[in-house]
Amino acid sequence: MFYSISGKKDMAVENKTFNGFKPYTYYKNSDLKINNKDNKDVKKQQLKSVLGAAAGVGAALVISKGIYKHDFFKEVPDDVLENSKDKLINTGKEVASMLTMAGLSNIGAIIANYKTLTPEKKKTKWHEAGFQIMNTSIPMLLVTGVNLLCDKVKALNNKPAKIITSLAAMITGAMIATKITNANKKETEEKRKYTIKDSVANFDDIVATIVVGFPQYKKLNTVAKYLLPPIYTYCGARAGVKE
Repeated sequence: MFYSISGKKDMAVENKTFNGFKPYTYYKNSDLKINNKDNKDVKKQQLKSVLGAAAGVGAALVISKGIYKHDFFKEVPDDVLENSKDKLINTGKEVASMLTMAGLSNIGAIIANYKTLTPEKKKTKWHEAGFQIMNTSIPMLLVTGVNLLCDKVKALNNKPAKIITSLAAMITGAMIATKITNANKKETEEKRKYTIKDSVANFDDIVATIVVGFPQYKKLNTVAKYLLPPIYTYCGARAGVKE
């Protein structure tokens, strides 16, 4: 409680939130405080979500590795690419591999907690999984598309044009994913907002843009391939813990 100099309780001071930040005593005495059991349940759910997402990514990597053992699916080395058709095939294989990782990581994170979820929470988590998958795939497909287009159009076949169109495609893709997610929600449901955390899913698009504009940093592609599994695990786990 807060008291004025006269010793009487000063309700105006007690209820003051200081631009949205409530005083420490509000939380200390509040019924909103999470008890130990609830806290343990939340941490357990988070751990299960991470493990489920990691299992999904692992399954995707095994599937991709198994498929690519066949000659038909083997990538053509960049230094012997004969035409744009080979480049398109290589790009398609990479996109398919990343989409598989994104999809299975989200599915794995939700399934890991499925038995303990209420029907309403299941719906919420599937909506979030849908957003995470779209936020991964739509920008990636648009960036891939504009890069292939730039290769075909002489006026756009230069570094500045490729960088600008790639960044525009990435931002547009994220906006489309958000709009589709909100379009499937009822008016009473809270709208999904794109956040800084969501941009982690677009890391591969950023790397692709850098590689396109600055070929001397092509090793970033190799670095990205090692970083993508933990990134997709993180995105999938977010769907698993979404309330």
